[in-house]
Amino acid sequence: MSLTLVGITPVRLSDERKSMIASLEGVLAAKFTDHIVVNVQGVGYRVWVSLETLCKLPEQESRVFLNVVTQVRNDAIHLFGFHSLLEKELFLHLIAVSGIGPKIALNILSRIPQDELRSAIHSRDVTRLRAIPGVGKKTAERIVVELAERIGKCISIPLEPPRAISADRIAEDVISALTNLGYKRGSVEKRVREVVHALGDRPGVEEAIRQVLQSIDRSG
Repeated sequence: MSLTLVGITPVRLSDERKSMIASLEGVLAAKFTDHIVVNVQGVGYRVWVSLETLCKLPEQESRVFLNVVTQVRNDAIHLFGFHSLLEKELFLHLIAVSGIGPKIALNILSRIPQDELRSAIHSRDVTRLRAIPGVGKKTAERIVVELAERIGKCISIPLEPPRAISADRIAEDVISALTNLGYKRGSVEKRVREVVHALGDRPGVEEAIRQVLQSIDRSG
């Protein structure tokens, strides 16, 4: 049986990986905290994404392009989307580790910036990896053992130095992202500004969003 999806490009990666959906382009129909819906000529595809990808998406009803990894099971097909090829490559490395599935890999990519993750793996920093929610000691050790050499050899895209952005601008960008996810400005604004203030000189809208969402999770 074959399935043709309009707007989706299938590719064959290797003998182990059968043909898969490699990319997806369409209209961003909806955004949630862990997935989005992309409308491709009237068909809505649910795509699981990391927080970093979520933060980089345009407004709803805008056109969007994602690099995609497909998980085929007996009863379902799951799509995992990424804003960059680097993030997709990190995801593929993570799910190759024993005991790490797609959802855990996305959680890792959502909880730690990519450059920090690469550095922690390459330097075999088990303590830093264990600090990621949902990653225990054994999982962190497996990541280091199985990926330390591969990360250094396979991923060599240079990192851009962070640009200086004012705290007020970061706070407004974080509030905007959270309201796009359905949070009310009045319910998150104070918490956002507290988190941004606590970050001090550490830049990054994504990091601020991570910490705000983590604090919301802790407070229930």
